[in-house]
Amino acid sequence: MNNYLIQQKIILKLIITVFVLYVMFYNLGGHCLEDWDEAFYAVMAETAIKNNNYLFLEYQNEIHWSKTPFPVYPMMLSFKLLGVNEISARIPSAFFALGILLQIYYITKHYYGDIEALLAVLIAITSEQFIFYHGLKTANIESITLFFLTGSISSWLLIKNHTAKIITTIMFLSATFMCKGPIVLIPAIILFLSCFKENPFKNNYLKGLTIGFVIAVLTILPWYIYAIKLHGDIFIKNHIIYNFLQRYTEGIEGNYGEKMYFLKYILSSKHFIWNGAAILSVIYFIKLYIDQKRLSDLVIL
Repeated sequence: MNNYLIQQKIILKLIITVFVLYVMFYNLGGHCLEDWDEAFYAVMAETAIKNNNYLFLEYQNEIHWSKTPFPVYPMMLSFKLLGVNEISARIPSAFFALGILLQIYYITKHYYGDIEALLAVLIAITSEQFIFYHGLKTANIESITLFFLTGSISSWLLIKNHTAKIITTIMFLSATFMCKGPIVLIPAIILFLSCFKENPFKNNYLKGLTIGFVIAVLTILPWYIYAIKLHGDIFIKNHIIYNFLQRYTEGIEGNYGEKMYFLKYILSSKHFIWNGAAILSVIYFIKLYIDQKRLSDLVIL
């Protein structure tokens, strides 16, 4: 009986794996770069190669201040290896999305089991937002950003050694920051608070935080110091003030939706039926934490 169940599980894994790879890579270059951001990043990646300038992104002979070049490096490498075309523009997103799914699988397997892990992967790969809109089948940087962000979560949840856990988590968060700046703030705060759920001195969390902080500084500051030294006030105004403050606090670049826009979009019929399960799971954990008087877990949730 056990052998039969093992065989069935292997077959199920193979079916879902084939389905995932099909969704990811089928017809990846079947249409042109339709989305504005797709074309935008592809042009900047090609320009970097032509001009041999890999420190600042350029568009129409002007520096693009909004992003560091870090999240566009995979596309540059892809262009060098495969040439400049739709497939090479999109394939980095697909591979990073595969990394996201693997992390989702191992996190879920660790806490709930094999079947639940496969279901979690299936939920992600059937989500329109994950696949299309700035997703794994586009030449955007969202998959890359989400890969590092998920990496910080999986490091925190799966690594047993407390010092290594903190250091690896901060490394992934630093990479996330280099992709999309302030997006890292909320998960960083949550993970930092998680350190102090237990005795931080007992678990060597402070040692990990100290080493991690040094790694974060060495990862982030060199490019920013060089950019400020080279471009001064222009960089500060256009990258730090505009990109870090205005874009995250004001409705700019045509984004003037109502306050509940994103919540309504996520819960709309365009998204898959899994949303209902997500809402129920949140309600379940709230009730569980209240019943068990796990206030710290409730706050983090």
